[in-house]
Amino acid sequence: IQSFIDKRKINFEKMYLLFKDLEDYIYLPKWHSLAEPSWFGFPITLRDDNPEVRTKLLKYYEEKKIGNRLLFGGNITKQPYMKNVNYKINGSLVNTNKIMNSTYWIGIHPRIEDDHINYMFENTKLFFKK
Repeated sequence: IQSFIDKRKINFEKMYLLFKDLEDYIYLPKWHSLAEPSWFGFPITLRDDNPEVRTKLLKYYEEKKIGNRLLFGGNITKQPYMKNVNYKINGSLVNTNKIMNSTYWIGIHPRIEDDHINYMFENTKLFFKK
């Protein structure tokens, strides 16, 4: 299992370095300096607040055979489950709404090699340049 974890970390680092070139369009993940995350995907948050941009990007990924998933998080008060639940909100939830509407994952599976990583980056870059 350690080799599995190590390869994911390597893939994450490679993607992080490449995707830094797209920071005009995206927010990259951040973590505490003392943490050692074991990433199971590469989370990306779009700077653009228009949910249609994420929908178009994810459809574009599908056309290019780039696996992706929505982040399972964000503002849980907007989920159908919460409809009849009593809860209290403290603050505006602006960040949770941003995560809910603008974040997604692409893969860092251990079988992903440099060619795959470059392919994901180049296609993401092409999308934003359009």
